[in-house]
Amino acid sequence: MDNTRFIETDAPVVVLQAGQTKLEEAEKMLIIATLKKARFNRTRAANMLGIGIRTLQRKIKQYAEESEAARLAAQARMQMAISV
Repeated sequence: MDNTRFIETDAPVVVLQAGQTKLEEAEKMLIIATLKKARFNRTRAANMLGIGIRTLQRKIKQYAEESEAARLAAQARMQMAISV
C-alpha cells in the first residue's frame, strides 16, 4: 500500500539529487527560492512554507551569519597566502 502524501502549497519545488545534498542545504535552497517567489515578502514566504514568520526570520539570520563567517574565513586564508 502506497502511503505517499502530497501537500498543496504555493512554495516552489526544489529538485535535489539523492545523497548529494544535506538536509540543511535543501532547506536553505527552498527558503531562498520561496523568498524569491514571494518577492522577498517574508510574511508571504513564511505562509507559503507553512512556518511562522519568526522561524523564517531566525533562518535568514542564521544564513547571513554563516555567509559572513565564510567570507571572513576566505579573507583570512587570502591574508595567510599573501604573507607566505
